Amino acid sequence: MKFITRVLCRLRLEPEDFQYLNFIKTGEVHRWMYDEVSLPNILREIGFREIKIMKFNESNISDWATFNLDGENGCEYKPGSLYAEALK
Repeated sequence: MKFITRVLCRLRLEPEDFQYLNFIKTGEVHRWMYDEVSLPNILREIGFREIKIMKFNESNISDWATFNLDGENGCEYKPGSLYAEALK
C-alpha cells in the first residue's frame, strides 16, 4: 500500500483524490456507480421497460428468495447494493 501511495503522490493528485485509496484497499474499484434514478434512466435509454427497483430477496421470478443468490437466511450479502428488474 505504501508503494501505491508513493506513486499517487508523484502523480501530484489532489488531497480529495486520495479517498480512492480506500477502494483499492478493499479490492472494489468502481468505474461507475448507479443509484435508483440513474440506473432506470440508462436501462430505458437502451430499450428496457417495466423497470423496477427491488430488494435483494424480491423478484417477479417464482421462488426467487429460495435461490439465495444475494443473501442467506434473510440477510443481504452486500447491504447497500442496488437491485433492479426490467424487461427487454
